[in-house]
Amino acid sequence: MGYVVRAAKGRPGLTENALVDLAEAAALRASVDLGVLTAGRRTISLKDPIYEVTLVQHLFEYLLMYPGLDEFDPGWEVPSGKERVDIVLTKPQKSVLVECKDYKVGAINDDAQKLKEASKTKKTGKGKPSKVNKYRNPAAYVLCFWRGDAPPDIAAHLRKAYTRKNGLDGNLTRFVASKEFEVFRPEEDHPRVGVALLQVLL
Repeated sequence: MGYVVRAAKGRPGLTENALVDLAEAAALRASVDLGVLTAGRRTISLKDPIYEVTLVQHLFEYLLMYPGLDEFDPGWEVPSGKERVDIVLTKPQKSVLVECKDYKVGAINDDAQKLKEASKTKKTGKGKPSKVNKYRNPAAYVLCFWRGDAPPDIAAHLRKAYTRKNGLDGNLTRFVASKEFEVFRPEEDHPRVGVALLQVLL
């Protein structure tokens, strides 16, 4: 049985819950695609890097088709200084930045810091500096995955991670929503995948 933790509220255009649901759909599609493409040859493991890349690619495709985002301009692997942001959704008065990552505490903290820097108002110009921001009214998230090894209770797992020394940094992110589900793998038990959405505190 899978468990879903829903966000209390979402944001106009793309709710936080919808983002988690689309991540589930992308994970299911990626597992079936790779199963079909490798049938009779090599079955690509959920732990293979190609599965993560395919999952994020399908997530972006679903975002392109999502009706609530008709007014947004979607970007994939968007340059931000020396870094790149996995997914950026922009319109004149709103921006949403999303980093997608396998669950590793250090990597999540690093990605959250990267998004925080990308969302900052920067000073430019000579003399009296003017303030500019590439992203209007930004919201930023880290979408993290467990591929085949989702904990029994993701919400409890994350709450504990925020309390541990060298754990998730509560000054950088807060837990929003999560979901667990099974994905298809040929000639294997259906492994459990988990997804959690962490909001970056800007």
